[in-house]
Amino acid sequence: MKDTVYYLPGMGGRLNTGLGRGIHDRGYKVVGREARGEYQKYSFQDKINLVANDLEQHFWYEDAKVVVNSFGGYLFLHAQLQMKPYPGSVLILSPIIGGSKHDET
Repeated sequence: MKDTVYYLPGMGGRLNTGLGRGIHDRGYKVVGREARGEYQKYSFQDKINLVANDLEQHFWYEDAKVVVNSFGGYLFLHAQLQMKPYPGSVLILSPIIGGSKHDET
C-alpha cells in the first residue's frame, strides 16, 4: 500500500474530487473516509474510533501517508489522543478551529 494515501477530507468533501483528485492525479491510490452519508450518522467518538482502526489496521508503518483537511484534521488529531504516536507521514491542512485536551500528553 506504499502508493496509497489515507485521506480524510473536510465536511461534505469527497475522496475523488478536489484535493483527493489531486492526490490521485499524482499517482496515488486514495482511500479514507468522507464526512458525509452513513458516516455522518455515527457519534463523534465512533468516527474517531473508525479512523483510529483504519490507521492501525492498514496504515501503521513508517512509509504510510496520511492527508487530512479541515474536519478530517480534527478527526485525525482526536484519534491520535488515544493512540501511540503515528509512525508515518501526515499532512494537515486547515484544521477547523477547536481544542482538545489530554492530560497525559
